Amino acid sequence: MLETEKIAKLENVKTETKKEETASKKEIKVESKKAVTTGDNTNSIVPIVLLGISLLGIYMIVMKKYVC
Repeated sequence: MLETEKIAKLENVKTETKKEETASKKEIKVESKKAVTTGDNTNSIVPIVLLGISLLGIYMIVMKKYVC
């Protein structure tokens, strides 16, 4: 059988934050919004164009089967 035990209630204690701590948190937020440089300089247009041409070719092949 399961045993139960009462646990004492924790008191709600307010904590005061120092102005220096909030200032440092704001600085961290500002730093996190900067863009991350990954060193990846690949051109993404070429794969997108090739994908479009491939899809167009597949579409033409499928339509040729149904039209003829």
